[in-house]
Amino acid sequence: GQFSSASFVMNVRPSPLAPTISRLCFYPLSGTVYVDDFSFTINHRKPSRFIVIGASGCEGYFATSHQQGLVNVIQTNFTETVCNDSSSYNTTADSLSIMPEILAHQPGTAILWIGGNDLVFGVPLAQAEQQYSNLVAQLVASGVKVKHAPVPRTTADLRALRSWITNSYPNDIIDTWNPLLSGTYQLNPAYDSGDGLHPNDAGHLLIGTIIRTNLP
Repeated sequence: GQFSSASFVMNVRPSPLAPTISRLCFYPLSGTVYVDDFSFTINHRKPSRFIVIGASGCEGYFATSHQQGLVNVIQTNFTETVCNDSSSYNTTADSLSIMPEILAHQPGTAILWIGGNDLVFGVPLAQAEQQYSNLVAQLVASGVKVKHAPVPRTTADLRALRSWITNSYPNDIIDTWNPLLSGTYQLNPAYDSGDGLHPNDAGHLLIGTIIRTNLP
């Protein structure tokens, strides 16, 4: 076996539509490279004030540009960078699995829009709730304030999960549900990109505006 060490600094403006945060990918120039173990350290000059934890919606999917995404809308209110530790298909279990990465940002406040994929992927509601509460408990135990911002979707009825979140954390809810709601549980077509799940530019703007005006 061979052990290799490397040190480098990344300081580039996010240009992809949905950039990932604090993750590295290996692409061999030729042949095949096998990696048995890999670790890295995140070194920040100062703690993050806010971090967003979610799935593809928080990544900015189906916004017409990265700048139209809800995280960038939130960012316009603050001089400090708003970190985004979201990823496509994320579930509560996925966010729990990267808790050391999340805490490495030393966030002051975390905004959660997560849990919907759990139910879509067949995770029982009780299990999703337990994992969600575990996620919140670990954040709070590390001194992080947590805000909850569930959003409706047409492709799945998330009312039970949303009600549980609202009842469990009544003092920390940012109401991104009712302003985007249509009918009993659907995403309002005016804010729908067309797939019943991801918001369009107007949806990202509304969600981001609601969140940024309800943060300390």
